[in-house]
Amino acid sequence: MISTEICSGSKPNQTAACCNAIRTADSTEVAIDSGPTRDLYVVLAGLDESGTARLSVFVNPMVSWLWAAGIIMFAGGLFAVWPAAVTSRAPAS
Repeated sequence: MISTEICSGSKPNQTAACCNAIRTADSTEVAIDSGPTRDLYVVLAGLDESGTARLSVFVNPMVSWLWAAGIIMFAGGLFAVWPAAVTSRAPAS
C-alpha cells in the first residue's frame, strides 16, 4: 500500500501537521523470470477482503530470441553499409 498525505491550506508557516486526510492506494508488484525459451511475468493483481491474493500470470515464449534476432539484423545492417575497401592498382609501365 502507498500512503499519500493530502494537506489543506497555503499559509507559509504551516508544516506537515496541517495534513487532515490520508488516502491509501494499492500498487501492483511484478515478478519477472527470463529464460532462453520463455519470459514469465507474475503480477499481484490485488487482495480480497479475506486476504486471498489474486495473481495474473503471463508466459511469453521466445522473447530472448526476438532480441537476439534484432541484434543480428542490426549487425547485418552495419555490415551492409560499411564502406568497401578501396584497392589501388600499380601504374602500368
